[in-house]
Amino acid sequence: IIFGLTGWLVSLLAYRLEDLMHLSRTQTNALAKTVSSLNQEQEIDAFLHQALKTIAERLTIDYGTLYIYNEQDGTVSPKIGYQLGQVQLIPEVSTEAAPSIEAVKLPVWLHLLDTKAALTIEEPIEDPRILNKDLIRRQEILSILYTPLLIGDRMIGFFGLNSLEKRRFSQSEIDLAVTLTQLVTLAMQLAQLTEQQENAAINAERTRMSRE
Repeated sequence: IIFGLTGWLVSLLAYRLEDLMHLSRTQTNALAKTVSSLNQEQEIDAFLHQALKTIAERLTIDYGTLYIYNEQDGTVSPKIGYQLGQVQLIPEVSTEAAPSIEAVKLPVWLHLLDTKAALTIEEPIEDPRILNKDLIRRQEILSILYTPLLIGDRMIGFFGLNSLEKRRFSQSEIDLAVTLTQLVTLAMQLAQLTEQQENAAINAERTRMSRE
């Protein structure tokens, strides 16, 4: 049932992507294929890299970061980053990246959690929700788009998409970023479900063997 629903959601999102920004069928098929393969190969990291690069290229973004929420300690940490056409783990992209921070102390996180919607910031240096203004100033970032990763009302992370141009993101661009973010959330949820199923199977086998 899980795999059947996943296939349906992937197809729905793929058609939505093409409708939004006329993405090529090759691009949408690549994303859909990657999600579909997660239940066999668990290539979640490869998919996250591919998804962030697709978002950055389609929106002409200069810098991009995927932030992940850790439910155990309540912190938000940067996981992967996009820079100069490449997607890498954060330590390989920049040593200046913000470290883990308590989610309750992160204004952007609190805003996304409250609104459950994308957030655009056109004056990041002046906006009180931006904490690391020195880095923003050094990188000359003039516009930012944030999109939350949502599972129902639960937020598991967000994308920060930075532009070196002073720009107003169009509604179609925001819709595209949100749709791709939904696809990333789906992939992460599928990978988690797959891991849970595998662990349950392992535990069941151990129980059977101990009984025997």
